[in-house]
Amino acid sequence: MGQPSARRFILRQGFVILLLGLLSGFGIVAGGPQASGWMATHLTLMLTAVLVVLVGLVYDDLELSPRQRAVLRFTVVADGYWGGLSGAFATIFPVPGPVSGHGAQPTGWAATVFFTVFIPLLTLLPFLFTGLTLYGLRGAANDA
Repeated sequence: MGQPSARRFILRQGFVILLLGLLSGFGIVAGGPQASGWMATHLTLMLTAVLVVLVGLVYDDLELSPRQRAVLRFTVVADGYWGGLSGAFATIFPVPGPVSGHGAQPTGWAATVFFTVFIPLLTLLPFLFTGLTLYGLRGAANDA
């Protein structure tokens, strides 16, 4: 059997991210002080999975160079997993968020790691994959 297409790869990763989002919902059911953090992670993964699947669905219709396709494939999938990892990190090592932390000011080493390691990529990756997707959708449709 040959290599799976890039489209199929992106779609598969989107559904794996969706599964991780569903699994993170068990942290909500467990309750306790970290339930709101798991709720944030759960929702983030579910919404990100939808974006990854949407990019996978239009991937073959995008007018991009091979390098741009590789960057798009990496950024959209990496954003999904990085978002899940950052949500789990912020929940396990309590880093209060604007909503999940009820407005508490983040402090300590975990907040430093979160805002210097996780947030820059969580900010950059969505702009990259959204920009590349929009750029790839330029021009007339290639309907056959």
